[in-house]
Amino acid sequence: MLTRPKLKLLIPDAESNHTLNILHCLVPKTGIEVYALSSKPKAYFRHSRYCKKFIPRSEEMTETELVACIIDQLEEHAIDMLFPIDEEGIQLVAKFSSTLTKHCELPLLPNHETAKMVCDKWQFFEQLKDENIPVPDTEMAEQHQKIAYPKILKPRKGQNGNGVFLVENDTELSEKDFPIESYLAQDYINGYDIDCSFLADNGKILACTVQKPIGIRSLWNRFKPSREIELCHNEAVADVIHKVVGKLEWSGVGHADLRFSEKDGRYYLIEINPRYWSSILASLAAGINFPLLALNHPAYSSPKQDFDEVYYLGIKSRIKQLLGKKLENQRKEIPVFSSLSHMAKDPLPFLAFKFGF
Repeated sequence: MLTRPKLKLLIPDAESNHTLNILHCLVPKTGIEVYALSSKPKAYFRHSRYCKKFIPRSEEMTETELVACIIDQLEEHAIDMLFPIDEEGIQLVAKFSSTLTKHCELPLLPNHETAKMVCDKWQFFEQLKDENIPVPDTEMAEQHQKIAYPKILKPRKGQNGNGVFLVENDTELSEKDFPIESYLAQDYINGYDIDCSFLADNGKILACTVQKPIGIRSLWNRFKPSREIELCHNEAVADVIHKVVGKLEWSGVGHADLRFSEKDGRYYLIEINPRYWSSILASLAAGINFPLLALNHPAYSSPKQDFDEVYYLGIKSRIKQLLGKKLENQRKEIPVFSSLSHMAKDPLPFLAFKFGF
C-alpha cells in the first residue's frame, strides 16, 4: 500500500466558485490538508469538512500586498504547495513564481505572459490565426462590418459566458447597451458546442476529457456552462487541442471551448480558459482527477491517461432521471453521475449556499 506524505496546500484565490469542487477532488482518499485564503468572508465552502482552515482576507489588496499576505500564510502554516485555481490567481502565482518558490512548491502552471495572452480573446484569436488553427472570423466590435449576421458579441476579457449575446441584425445590435470598444464581433457557427479539458506539461498533454451538452440549450443560458453533459471520445477535438497546447508550450490546466460546424464538418476553437472549470467533478467521474494530477507530485500521480464515457447531470436533472425521465439519446451502457454523492458526504456547504448561513 502506498504511503503518502501529509501534503499541505494553500489555495490563494479561494473566493473562486470552483473551490468546493477542487476540495472534493483533492481531499477524499488522500488526506491532503487544504488551507483556503479567500476575499469572501462568508464563502459557503468554509463549512466543508474538507477545508482544513478558512482564512479570510481583505478584498482591497494590491498585488504586492496579496503576495506578502500569501507568504505570511505559507510560513505560518508550514504549507508545502501553493495551489491557485482561477484565472487571476493562476496569473498572479505565475507572475511571482520566482519569489513564491522560495517558500513552497508550485503545481504545473503556465507561463505568465502566455496565460495573460490567452485571457485576452483578441490577442489569442490573432495568435491562433497565425498558427493556422481553425477559428471563427473575429473582429473588434468597433469594426464589425466584415462579420455577417448572425454574429456573437462578447467581451474581450471575461468568462462563464457573462456579457455574451447573439444579434441577428443592426436593429438588435443598436438595442444592446455594452462597451463596444472592449467587445469582439465573432462569426456565429451553426452547429453544436463541444469542450475539452486538459492538463499539460511544457506543451505535452498529460490528460484530457472531451464533453458536450445534452439536449438543446435554452436561449437565456446558451452561452453559460451546461449542467447536463456527456463525456465522450472525439479524436478530432483532441487533435486540435494537442496542436494548440504544443504551439503554446502550455503547462497546467485549461478548458477549451470549441464549436462543430455543420457547414464544413470542422471543429473551430473559440477560446481557452486557463483555469479550472465548473464541470471538474464530471472529469473526476470519468476517471481523471485533474487537480490531483496537477500537483505533479510522485505520491499523487496516476497511471490513468484515458477517460470513461459518462453522463454528468445537475442535481435536479439527476433526480428526475432517477425517477424515470430518460436523457436525450441516452445510451444504457454509459453510467450517469451527479454531485449528489458529494453533497451527501459533505452537506454543510450545500445547505449554507441554499439557506445563506
